[in-house]
Amino acid sequence: MILFLLLHVFFLENGFENPVCVNGTFSGSQLIFKAFERLERFPAEKNSYFLMKLNGKAFAKYIARSHKAQKGLSVLRCKKDLPAPYLKELLSLQEQYEKEEVVPSCMEFDEDSCRLRLLNALRKQYVLALSKKDEQGNERLIAKAGTNSIGFKHVQIGGVFTLPEERGRHFAFYLMTVLLVKILKMKRTPVLFVKKQNAAASRLYDSLCFEKICDYTIAYFD
Repeated sequence: MILFLLLHVFFLENGFENPVCVNGTFSGSQLIFKAFERLERFPAEKNSYFLMKLNGKAFAKYIARSHKAQKGLSVLRCKKDLPAPYLKELLSLQEQYEKEEVVPSCMEFDEDSCRLRLLNALRKQYVLALSKKDEQGNERLIAKAGTNSIGFKHVQIGGVFTLPEERGRHFAFYLMTVLLVKILKMKRTPVLFVKKQNAAASRLYDSLCFEKICDYTIAYFD
């Protein structure tokens, strides 16, 4: 009731329209949604996630036995000075990732914003791409993964994406192992969010020794 009254006064006195996004743990977000319902403001889309954290000890034991370079594949560290041909391919991966995993149905994809987000990540985050060489010796970027936020104790992973035609070949698993090893060397714990309905991604993170911590909700208002 107190939360409802505060929101009611806030909206009436300031004349604000619907929020763009509400996100948080399941229980906390549900409380906010109930308060907004009293104001007849309803989200256009809700997405449910698991917040997951890497079990570092289990991963260290596992990776010592399984991690090795794969023939025909190379991992590229992507920075702000990334050569134009690579940047073009990486941008294409980012666009496909955002359209498939990020942009809600109630909003439109914005190419300029996507490009700015990628360029900002290249300046401030740790971004990796997986390059695959074909039989003719030609290379192309087929997968990407990186960090969204680097804190004192934890690093949030995001932007994990593999081209649809290259899925099912463990390329994301290989790229993620490289990224996780790097984060662990930084003496930080990797965390990430995964959509509950994304079974393939959940299986990937389970196989990499991630453990579910809590339920998380992200809701969008139009």
